[in-house]
Amino acid sequence: MTFQISQRGKEYLETARTLLRAAQTMTDRAIAGQLKALADDYQRRAEKASHVDAAKASARSAASAEPDWRTWPDGRQLRSPTRRGSCVTGRPKK
Repeated sequence: MTFQISQRGKEYLETARTLLRAAQTMTDRAIAGQLKALADDYQRRAEKASHVDAAKASARSAASAEPDWRTWPDGRQLRSPTRRGSCVTGRPKK
């Protein structure tokens, strides 16, 4: 499955690339290894951030497509006060 990288994910990837470049110039292998591990962590963060951002965008899209009513925890329907004959409680007006 393919997905688009979010802006936050792109920033994580840029940090990972910077860390990898720094690791390549290191003469100390221990520090280079730590930088590479940190770069791998940032690559994972980039992927996770992109997935989270895509899920949030999808949830926002779904929420805007929902009808104008909700339900109470007991299952009773809560209608929008803009509908005639109902109020916020879902009970008919008198």
